[in-house]
Amino acid sequence: MKQRINNIVTFIGLVWLILVFAIFCHCTTQPRPNSLGVPQIYDSPWMYMIGSPSSVDVFSNGEHYYTNVEFKAFGASMLNTVPILFCGNQRTLFKDKKLRAVTYRIGATRNYQGIGCHDLLDNNNGVIVLEED
Repeated sequence: MKQRINNIVTFIGLVWLILVFAIFCHCTTQPRPNSLGVPQIYDSPWMYMIGSPSSVDVFSNGEHYYTNVEFKAFGASMLNTVPILFCGNQRTLFKDKKLRAVTYRIGATRNYQGIGCHDLLDNNNGVIVLEED
């Protein structure tokens, strides 16, 4: 009987100790506030791609133009390509195979045969050529 009481007292003591540590040692999974004391969300509507275009195709559905660009992503396998469908005729921005940084909106603006097309950041400012001649 005395052993059972000792086990119960030990268990209650351990639970109490864990609660004290959780309260006073700030053991929490809650995000800590920033210096302003308000939650801060790091979210951007833009996506970034660094790579060189391997192929460029322009389509039209009669009322809108779409540009499909296949990129060889920088730092990825030689066999890896990433296709991105852009809204509008953007062929002039991808006329060579130079490495470039492309900034485009994550959310699709329109669809071409069920595939969403993306808008470039400020049209021409969304493509920055990283290689010199």
